[in-house]
Amino acid sequence: MNIGKMRYRITVQERIDGDPDRMGGFSTSYQDLFSCWADVEVSSGAFSFRGDQRGHDIIYKIRIRYREDFPENGAIVFNGQRFFIDKIYPDPLKREIILECSGVQNSE
Repeated sequence: MNIGKMRYRITVQERIDGDPDRMGGFSTSYQDLFSCWADVEVSSGAFSFRGDQRGHDIIYKIRIRYREDFPENGAIVFNGQRFFIDKIYPDPLKREIILECSGVQNSE
């Protein structure tokens, strides 16, 4: 692990599902768990259409120090934007955690 690359401050959030509504859905909110230093890099990207919006699906690779209390379903806030955690790769030697996160940037 190259500690010098961990120069970005991120906030890890946990997803909280609310009570179900009459239509079968439920509200979702996020609660801050902790902030830490991370290495953030763009891993890949693709152009996409969602409904009448077009955007760029971007996959970010985020590295943080290993933690035992990391949420299974959560999100990362970086630079005011929320990224959803798709995959978690913990290091067997318990040095770091690698996260694959997705974010969508809408284009007009």
